[in-house]
Amino acid sequence: MSGHALQGVGSLVMSASLIGSVLTTFSSGTVVMLGTKLVAFGVPGAIIGGVMIALGLLFTASSRTGLEQWIYEGFWGVVKGTG
Repeated sequence: MSGHALQGVGSLVMSASLIGSVLTTFSSGTVVMLGTKLVAFGVPGAIIGGVMIALGLLFTASSRTGLEQWIYEGFWGVVKGTG
């Protein structure tokens, strides 16, 4: 999983409580039950989501983009003596 994917999934997990509280306002029993379960998952979800976002930021910061990789390796490949 890439760093950006971890950040996206972590954000969704962190917002589970907010989504659950919105779902509890509906009149359908099944939707309200799902919303109640999401609200109960709020605190652990916020912790898990925060960890996923932090890991995603770490992975993103430590990996090279395609442009950085191309600049480092150049058109002819890695030049000896540069790494």
